Amino acid sequence: MSTYKTESKISSAGSTLSGLASVHKEQDRKSKYSEKNTSGKYETSSVDDSTLPPSPQSLDHSPDALGEESRGDYFDPQSGSNCSSPGSLSSSSSTTSRHIRRLSLSPTPTPPPAAVSEAKASHEAKASKRPKKPYPQATVIHSKVQISVLDKEARAISYHGLINFALLLLSGTIIRLGLENYLKYGILVHFPWNLFADKDWKYVFSLFAMVGTCLAFGYRIEKYASVTAVARTTAITTKPSKRQQKAIPYDALDHTVMRIHAINLLTVLLVPSFVTFYMIYNPLLGTIAMTASCLAFLKLYSWAATNLDLRRAYRLGDDAFSKDPLMHSSMQGLTVVYLKDRQARPKHGDSASAQGNEKQKLSIPTARADAVVNPSNAVLYKVKYPNNITAKNFSYFLAAPTLCYQPSYPCQVGPIRKKFVAKRLTELCLIMVALYILIYQYALPTLTNSIRAMDENNAAWISERVLKLSVISATFWILGFYALFHSLLNLVAELLRFADRTFYLDWWNSVDLGAYWKEWNLPVHYFCKRHILMPLTSPPFNMSTKVGVMVTFLISAIMHELLIGVPTHSIKGYSFVGMLMQVPLIYLTHTLVKWRGEESGLGNMVFWVSFCIVGQPFLVVRYYYDWMKNVYPEMNP
Repeated sequence: MSTYKTESKISSAGSTLSGLASVHKEQDRKSKYSEKNTSGKYETSSVDDSTLPPSPQSLDHSPDALGEESRGDYFDPQSGSNCSSPGSLSSSSSTTSRHIRRLSLSPTPTPPPAAVSEAKASHEAKASKRPKKPYPQATVIHSKVQISVLDKEARAISYHGLINFALLLLSGTIIRLGLENYLKYGILVHFPWNLFADKDWKYVFSLFAMVGTCLAFGYRIEKYASVTAVARTTAITTKPSKRQQKAIPYDALDHTVMRIHAINLLTVLLVPSFVTFYMIYNPLLGTIAMTASCLAFLKLYSWAATNLDLRRAYRLGDDAFSKDPLMHSSMQGLTVVYLKDRQARPKHGDSASAQGNEKQKLSIPTARADAVVNPSNAVLYKVKYPNNITAKNFSYFLAAPTLCYQPSYPCQVGPIRKKFVAKRLTELCLIMVALYILIYQYALPTLTNSIRAMDENNAAWISERVLKLSVISATFWILGFYALFHSLLNLVAELLRFADRTFYLDWWNSVDLGAYWKEWNLPVHYFCKRHILMPLTSPPFNMSTKVGVMVTFLISAIMHELLIGVPTHSIKGYSFVGMLMQVPLIYLTHTLVKWRGEESGLGNMVFWVSFCIVGQPFLVVRYYYDWMKNVYPEMNP
């Protein structure tokens, strides 16, 4: 009990000291409140203790002030039981909760009347601005003539949200196909150690050597022609007479050179086709060999045809390229006849001749449209004939990312951008790996499963295989396009400082198939227009534009059949017919665009369906089936 009394006295003394400290703090608080009041912050002029909010220090926590409520039980160590004492320490939970309740019930300071009036005025101002209409539920809603958003007469709207949805749906479909493929077949991709037979490699390298020999021979032909032309022109006169200018445009030298070039061109195209079809087993190596052959053929043809015109202008002394005798000539049978009367025109095809003269304009696409350039300005090169017939000039043309020969090209000033080269090279390598995985992991299982459907001639099963392959085919097509026309051609152009790098336009937005064929592959488009369409629609042939387009697609169909049918050992005309079918599809999509307008997108949809969703996958299935049957005769039923 003595211990308890001692502790009680100590606690009473502590409570007294804390009470004195709280009194001093309360006085300080009242003085500060009076200073704020006199400074004009509040409207009250006197300080009243009853209006002041009590502070926690002002609460008397002494046992006497708390009264009976603060008295709690304590534990007596001598008796071992709980006891109640009026002077015990307030340490129980009930006492603590009472203190918290008293603090929470203390009055809070009210906001100033000025702030309240300001908020009320703002609310009333907003309420006054809201429109007030009598009989609101009788308001007129339908008051004018309007059409639906998707109607064809409606204004153009954005389909950005639907495009996002379609992309997400396509991504989900591709992921599902990938999971399905993995669950069925596992990992099919392997490192291509023994992908090609040694015999195929030997034939491919032999064809490369043969193609290089033909290229060197084509250069030697033009070198001989240039030397001979210079010698003959110097021997005759410095400037030909008018009689010489009116002569037949081609002399004996030109005929001889053209015959030799024709033999060389046939060799570079037919010999690789024969070797690839009968001796190269792997279709990938066969495609590489035929691609090299076709590229060499196109470049040699452009080299020969361009130098032929340059040589004729040099022989006639036409430095301005404005006095071409062929502009006043016509075809009679297989002979070119010069018209003595410059104003005369051939009776058969007056309109065709006019169209031919009108078509003598070279189309150079810019961002969206074609810029028209006169041929007389287009052939004013920095290097003149015959100074262009050099090994360096010819080698640059062979390596340049173009199929149209020119004595000089626009070059980019400055050093080679190493970061640009590294980026394009990295893109090329990554896309090649992705294409390899795409072929062996996804395309081959689908194609293998299509053989039975083709054997049974089951149209529904074949359609299912084609549609399943369309996703893979379209992905392969887009990745291959980016790798070839953007990464590879820009890489080569940067290394050669080739400045004209418009290798493609936005063909994916083509409103019809005609626009697509003009925009997706500009090197081939330039070649076909410069060396096929323009000569056919100009004198002396004077063909109509429709006939010229048909001939252009006919030649393109032959080249496609050589590129696809020969490596797969299936020359059955699938690609040939497919290319010729592009002509009626061009007119069909053109009619749809006239009917519904470019904004409808019908022509663009026909292009995607006919080309990527149905056309290409079906041809792949057809060629793979024929290749398997030719390579493995035991599979034939």
